[in-house]
Amino acid sequence: MHKVFLFIFIAIFLSACTAKKPPSIENTEPSVDEYYQRALSAYHEDELTHALQTAESSLKTYPNHAYTYQLIGLINQRLGNKTLATENLAQALKLAPKDPSIANNFASLLCARKNYAKAERYYLAAANNQDNEQPDIAWTNAGLCAQRANQPASAKSYFDQAIKLNPGQTTATYQLAKLELNNNNALAANSHLQQYLEHATHTAKTLLLGARIENAQENPSGVASYVEMLRATFPSSTERNTAEQLTPITKKDKATSGINLPSAHDKEWIKNREPAHYTILIASDKNKANIADAAGNTYSHEKAVYSVNLGGKQMHNLIIGDFQNFSTAQAALTQIKPTIPKLNPWIRTFESIQAILKSTPDPDTSSF
Repeated sequence: MHKVFLFIFIAIFLSACTAKKPPSIENTEPSVDEYYQRALSAYHEDELTHALQTAESSLKTYPNHAYTYQLIGLINQRLGNKTLATENLAQALKLAPKDPSIANNFASLLCARKNYAKAERYYLAAANNQDNEQPDIAWTNAGLCAQRANQPASAKSYFDQAIKLNPGQTTATYQLAKLELNNNNALAANSHLQQYLEHATHTAKTLLLGARIENAQENPSGVASYVEMLRATFPSSTERNTAEQLTPITKKDKATSGINLPSAHDKEWIKNREPAHYTILIASDKNKANIADAAGNTYSHEKAVYSVNLGGKQMHNLIIGDFQNFSTAQAALTQIKPTIPKLNPWIRTFESIQAILKSTPDPDTSSF
């Protein structure tokens, strides 16, 4: 199956089957796969006119090839011919009504044309299609489109579904971090950002987001650290300029003699867990007080707190439970989430946490 996935505002994901070897007979009409591969190659090389001509030539011999219509639609979209692109993709969907990639791309075009309600319908059809091998892409695109339609609640719901299916869906985790920060929930925003960094490295955008989160948590030294990283890695970026112009939030006077943290296990307990077992990471934050607040909730499972130094920054983490399998952990997570709406817990293996504890310097955790 030839699939062409379009990521709104992000990237284009294209894949196609390997073209068949041409027959040995001379002057034989190319197969539909050969036509398609030639057009697709030209598309990848930004030779849009040549790609369009090749694809249209293919339709003269193979008028019912859905993926050729889809490719023509994407080409016309790139050329700014939105009406033609809509017609092309609609025809592709008519020829292959159950194809999730075509439904996803059609939805992306509809969203670009501000037909948000219809776009949402096709995104959800693609996301819920059992033949879709990457439903998280459709869920993420649905979230991006909902943001464009100024529907943040729907966007959050779709991004949550995307990372539930694929915790490594970095676009969704980044967008969730921004949404939570905009909702004045810096703790949840930071948790999403840390989840993002488990699967990707910092960009100028994520460094700026980190600076904004630190500013929201009244941590000027944290802001300064992110600004320095932007100066070192993205010196000419607009994100650096924006971070440098953040209005400092003065840290409120708070008692620093200790944290009233309910009893919890420490890292030694974590190190002695079965590596293949699962736990739930409730929160991850540079601010110990935020972790203390999160630990103050009532949980029906054992909890533990551990701290690690990551990239020169001390991160404090709260986990709960020791579950033998993923399904048990997932059931517990389903019960816990409604009780902590401002947090973003997710499932991790003890093996992954043990590896972090083993590979990072041992910070001072005496205040816990």
